[in-house]
Amino acid sequence: MKYKPFGVTAEPEVRSKLLQGKEWAYIVFVTDGISSVLSDGEIVDLARNAKDPKEAANAIMDFADELGAEDNLTAIVVPLAGWGQIHGPDRTKE
Repeated sequence: MKYKPFGVTAEPEVRSKLLQGKEWAYIVFVTDGISSVLSDGEIVDLARNAKDPKEAANAIMDFADELGAEDNLTAIVVPLAGWGQIHGPDRTKE
């Protein structure tokens, strides 16, 4: 309650979007321990070519740890209808 004047509340911001078809491969949820050291593009690149969601989540957490993340690391990768069908270059590898 003491942080409410600063805009901190217990009410989450909720957004919704209907994901239809095989154009959606996965959803990645990460904690701030990961998002503070990796960009969205890096997270997507790490998950895109993994053989399964567990490998994708491990790759994300391992890379964040390698970059020196100092907070808790959690990554959840949820496969969708397009899993394994969407490929592309690793634009953040460099």
